[in-house]
Amino acid sequence: MILNIAIKPERTIHMRYKIIVLSSVTYALKAQGMLAREGVDTRLEKLSRTRTLKGCGYGLRVSSSNLDKAVKLLNLERIRIVEIIDY
Repeated sequence: MILNIAIKPERTIHMRYKIIVLSSVTYALKAQGMLAREGVDTRLEKLSRTRTLKGCGYGLRVSSSNLDKAVKLLNLERIRIVEIIDY
């Protein structure tokens, strides 16, 4: 018995994200709320020592397309960005 199976090539969509590293969970939560009010979707991330140059910390994952807007808004609110890393 021969089975004729059609295999579809997998389509993967690679969304590029950045993580905006902040100094504490308090600042990360404050930033997340403010960005949400401005229409920027984020996800809170606990970062390990190996993920960031500055040791442990918290960050907000944001799509690359929203990065510039997020950085401008955080600067306006005087929320210090420790670093920005690829996700």
